[in-house]
Amino acid sequence: MPRVAALGAVTALLGAACGSASPSGQASFDFFTGRVDAAGQGTPVATTVGPSWAGLFDRPGLQITFSLGVSAAQLQHMVDSTGGSLTAAQANALTTGSLVVDLHSRDGAPLSKLVGTSASGDEAEDMALRIGADTPVEFREIGTTAYLRVQASQLLSDVGEAPAGAASFQSTLNRADAFLPGLAALGQGRWVSTDLDALRKAVPAAGAAPDPAAMEQFRQAFGAAFAASTHWASDGTEAGRQHFTATVDVRPLVDALIDAEGRAAGTAVPGLAGQLSALRARIDAGIPAGTTTRVEVYATGGTVEEVDLDLKQFSAQIPAALPVRMVFGPGAAVVAPAGATSIDLATLLGPMLKKLHSSSL
Repeated sequence: MPRVAALGAVTALLGAACGSASPSGQASFDFFTGRVDAAGQGTPVATTVGPSWAGLFDRPGLQITFSLGVSAAQLQHMVDSTGGSLTAAQANALTTGSLVVDLHSRDGAPLSKLVGTSASGDEAEDMALRIGADTPVEFREIGTTAYLRVQASQLLSDVGEAPAGAASFQSTLNRADAFLPGLAALGQGRWVSTDLDALRKAVPAAGAAPDPAAMEQFRQAFGAAFAASTHWASDGTEAGRQHFTATVDVRPLVDALIDAEGRAAGTAVPGLAGQLSALRARIDAGIPAGTTTRVEVYATGGTVEEVDLDLKQFSAQIPAALPVRMVFGPGAAVVAPAGATSIDLATLLGPMLKKLHSSSL
């Protein structure tokens, strides 16, 4: 399934290729089997360097939690030392908050089985903003239905703002409900839903979508680029977990990913080739040759559990370590919320987007 492959690609990018360093720049690497084809001839060999990514996709669910690895006091001190301003409530929200992504196969099959398939609706996903014990914003996609809940007063309270400020948000959606029934429910902090299949049919396509073979080509190229650009070092154990350091050579990796994206998309996106060429020029100008990024990776039984990326290495203005922490777990089944109010986005947005599409041709 393209969305599973995309999630693997994004998390692998953030996790600096949680797989194996390839013995050759021409080797291919598969995130979902954790194996390397060293000779490039279809003969897989087990990975020998670095932790395994495969175990994460051998189960029906995957949860990734993104958070900051500092305390509220540490974050406030960092901001204050750079001349910025952050209230205690804001610092607390940022350091106790997290973005949680859950992906789950709907039939209980391992996620690795969904890679390369073209069927739609075979997995469910949930993305939630959590602050402490609260979940003020949550999005789910199950089959062809999307669900959204925004609890504005709770969000404002969590960041130290007066919850009464949510009244204007609710008032605006109450007025808009006359044009798009269901928006009032969203303003009241209730679940709303929309039919994605109807929305896709109402929105004109910009071109043919990449087929599964193209997505598979991108996935393989993605893995090979990381294998060729990443050096792994084992740092022993820490708190009972294996500790690895991945050092990534940034520029050749980004160049390889741009090439892979161009080949996978083909002509599906008009003007993509020119956009990618301009992007490459900006990256080459902004990232000196030899630039590397270090990522700390922790594993149990060889399978990745946590990835830490220190943002300080990207900016000299950050006075101390500021790690973005990604924690991986099996997650739970994603189910449709009860009592969601339906919103017909296709009827409202379809004609508008068709008009915009026609004017751009």
